[in-house]
Amino acid sequence: MKNFFFLFVLILFSCGPKPEKGIEVNRPLDKCIIEKIFSDEESDFGKYSIGMTRTAFQDFSNTYNLIQTEDEVIDSIPLCGNKNSYCEASFIFLNARLTDITATFFIESEEMHSQIYPLIEEKLNEKYGTALSDQGTSSWQVEKNGKPFSVYLSDETLLYNRPVIKLLMVSEGKVPV
Repeated sequence: MKNFFFLFVLILFSCGPKPEKGIEVNRPLDKCIIEKIFSDEESDFGKYSIGMTRTAFQDFSNTYNLIQTEDEVIDSIPLCGNKNSYCEASFIFLNARLTDITATFFIESEEMHSQIYPLIEEKLNEKYGTALSDQGTSSWQVEKNGKPFSVYLSDETLLYNRPVIKLLMVSEGKVPV
């Protein structure tokens, strides 16, 4: 009888839903974004660093590429199984080096947005010093690899008519459009 019960429990658990291969299990969005974007102290965004070569970038690239050309890669990054939250990231290359990163975070709710924005700002302050902030936009101007480097974080909710955070990293003194 014990063997039958054990077999029944084993079958019951093995038939339950499983996450698809490559799909992340639902985790808190704020922790997920911090893990995905700021887990590597040496990089600027996830595993990517401004100034890295195109070849090094390809070594880290994921399988979610939407567009890939010689000068640009656009990725859609799922955020830990949250159905209505994801990040679109654009990586621009000049002379086979990463020069610009734009990340647009589409957040499921205003409540999560109000928790995530300050978390991202705090992590950027830790990394690049205290931000200059004005009307929903924070900016950092630093030097990286001997060249001017700018970081911009903005609340784009009004523009998109849904909770959105935009992160822009620009090297070599380029001005954001």
